Amino acid sequence: MPVITFPYLLEQDESGAIVCRPQARIHVQTADGCWQPFRLYADACADLTLLRQVDCERLGYPLEEGELRYIGGVCSGLIPIHIHTLTLRLGTEEFPCPIAFAKGADVPRLLGREGVFQRFIVCYDETDKVTHFITKPDAHRYLTLPL
Repeated sequence: MPVITFPYLLEQDESGAIVCRPQARIHVQTADGCWQPFRLYADACADLTLLRQVDCERLGYPLEEGELRYIGGVCSGLIPIHIHTLTLRLGTEEFPCPIAFAKGADVPRLLGREGVFQRFIVCYDETDKVTHFITKPDAHRYLTLPL
């Protein structure tokens, strides 16, 4: 089974302390068939992959065409999101994935579980500060799309 490994991202938090955060580098297919790279926090607690409204515009998709929902947890109160099912690439794997775009909010970009964890076994290695995505054989059998 192929393994894709990403080192943790070193960042400075609000207090000035250095913290290590799991990350992943993905590509999302644009409306014209090209690939746009993103670096996201790999967040096992996030239900959905979350990007910003500006990302939806950069990818060439009309934000309002996505399913409107409201989420909480990444900021105070509820924020509107529009969910689009787009093609995501992680390593060499390409697959449909629901992606939530936060309308007008400056939210952290997150790689969530839905559409991803069905295809990969995800291991967070706190000792070596890396995240492993291990491709599941026959992963297409586990998909639950569409949302």
